[in-house]
Amino acid sequence: EVLKLLCGRGRQRLRASDFFARWGGEEFVFLLYGTDADGARRCAEDVREFVAARPFTTSAADIAVTVSVGVATTDPGGGDARTLIQRADGALLLAKRSGRDRVVVSAAL
Repeated sequence: EVLKLLCGRGRQRLRASDFFARWGGEEFVFLLYGTDADGARRCAEDVREFVAARPFTTSAADIAVTVSVGVATTDPGGGDARTLIQRADGALLLAKRSGRDRVVVSAAL
């Protein structure tokens, strides 16, 4: 139930041209076309703050939710999708290990 609510909040903060999908158990992928590292970081912070701003109301209870975000970017033609995902995943792992509820940006290629 929380994952469905999280999807709703995440989509509210994206442009129509952006892609948003569940990647794994509790992981999601945002593809922000034409966005540089600073813009991606700002978008990630916006989503993080928007999610944490108020509890998620479920059938069982109101639940406080936070998200950790790993951001990676590439120049056009500068790397394959697998490498980009690996870099974002590494940044996500660092965000989780650094205390959660934060955004970490991977170094650019």
